[in-house]
Amino acid sequence: MARYTYRCRDHGAHDVSAPIGTANDAEPCPVCRTPSSRMITSPMLSLANYGVTTAMDHAEKSADQPEVVRSLPPGATPRHTPVTKRAAINPAWAGLPRP
Repeated sequence: MARYTYRCRDHGAHDVSAPIGTANDAEPCPVCRTPSSRMITSPMLSLANYGVTTAMDHAEKSADQPEVVRSLPPGATPRHTPVTKRAAINPAWAGLPRP
């Protein structure tokens, strides 16, 4: 069931519960029974899982403003193969500068 909000000109907003997609354009006011027009409201996002909504927000933000990583996170160790071992795998790497 979804909750739809309607507004009466005299008595303000009131909610009506109905199956999704079955809301009427107008509902009678519970006080004066005059037709009330349906309001467009935001969905109840506060009921969603925090981790899921955070991941969706991060994905949406990174679509046009990607984060630039300039260093490893704290506690991470670089995973690289020393040049001497690389040279054993491929002789062309023997001429590379050593760190």
